[in-house]
Amino acid sequence: MGSRHRGQGLRNRLVKPSGTNPQQLCTPCEDGTYTYQSLGYRCSSCIQCVGALVHFKDCTPKSNTQCRCKEGLRCGDAGCTFCVDECGKGEEPTKKRDCRPCPKGTFNDQIHQDCKSFSTSYGRWSRLQSLGP
Repeated sequence: MGSRHRGQGLRNRLVKPSGTNPQQLCTPCEDGTYTYQSLGYRCSSCIQCVGALVHFKDCTPKSNTQCRCKEGLRCGDAGCTFCVDECGKGEEPTKKRDCRPCPKGTFNDQIHQDCKSFSTSYGRWSRLQSLGP
């Protein structure tokens, strides 16, 4: 069986850039901290999911806690650091992170999408019908 190195399977933080003793170069991230960088000098504190954010995956030495949004809300960014209202059919998301009804002459038949013009959509449908059987 091969030898196991200190911190194997864990993410270590760099203590000093060079030296003769590998055990003194790096130390594992402590509980409640993580680092994405294999040669980083510090570990970051794991986030806590609060408010509309609910816990999804535990923090590990290699990755931060992952949160998701409560039902009826959706992540407001790729990292899911905040939640926004999930807009239903007949609504569209706004820049203010809420929902508004589709303006006159538009519709939305999908969840959390922009409203589309009836004339544009109807025009496509008309072309499809004319190409039909």
